[in-house]
Amino acid sequence: IVQGLANLRSFPAIAARVLVEVNQSFRRRVPGFDPETLRLMNGYDWPGNARELQNEIRRMVVLSDGERELGPHLLSPAIRGDAPEAAAAVERRTLKQRVETLERAAIGDCLRRHDGNISRVADELGLSRVGLRGKLARYDIRKEQDEDD
Repeated sequence: IVQGLANLRSFPAIAARVLVEVNQSFRRRVPGFDPETLRLMNGYDWPGNARELQNEIRRMVVLSDGERELGPHLLSPAIRGDAPEAAAAVERRTLKQRVETLERAAIGDCLRRHDGNISRVADELGLSRVGLRGKLARYDIRKEQDEDD
């Protein structure tokens, strides 16, 4: 009988080892997991076992800023324990809607992290300042410090 990954005492060590491998693979330096993220991950059943865990951590690293611990907001809805209706609603959205949601979140995170500095945000996201301003207008995102612009 193969024991599942859920509720193992060694789960944090297993997840940390997978993160090291993913960091190396993606040339990232994500430092680890937020305690709440580990708690949620450890409570999940992991029907796909190690491969599912590896895919989830890859996904989280790709969606992360690469500088901070992986937070629970990066977890898949099923692992976070979100309502099935919410997860199903996300799955019914078009690719364009999903990309817009991801772009909006990435831009918002960068703006907060860089205190609204457009040049730094554009640089981190690989955009020109003009391109970033276009996305800010398209998504109606306002800098927190409009008066400094």
